[in-house]
Amino acid sequence: MPRLEFKVLWRDSDEMLQLQIAASNTTHAAVHETYVYPQELKEFGTRLQDFPSEGAREVTFESGSDDPRSRDQMSLRAFLLLPTGRSAIEVKFETRGDPPASSRHLFYLTGEPAAFNRLGADLLGWNTDTDGPMIAEWRDA
Repeated sequence: MPRLEFKVLWRDSDEMLQLQIAASNTTHAAVHETYVYPQELKEFGTRLQDFPSEGAREVTFESGSDDPRSRDQMSLRAFLLLPTGRSAIEVKFETRGDPPASSRHLFYLTGEPAAFNRLGADLLGWNTDTDGPMIAEWRDA
């Protein structure tokens, strides 16, 4: 069963979050820590609620950079696999550095658009100040 978990580890004085994201499917799992602002999560949630739309056949939530000088990169990209609706979230986590600190993960969480719409609603309803982790699970497409 595909699963995403978002957990706030720390909040900076400017409201930036240290966020832990755990992603898994039946064969792969990874955990990544990154830094984002609550508004970025809300924007991702809003776009997921409307996925897919005529103007946006994919939705992406990113932090870090693919620049090799950057410490890390995180990307969650929802996109259509088939025009009939079968979809996936591409999970891309990378932490750069010397072994054993470095890691790279790329895998997919499949599902129907309605599951991703619910994920968006859950993100919008998640209070990063007071709520515990936000966990979303759905049936594999």
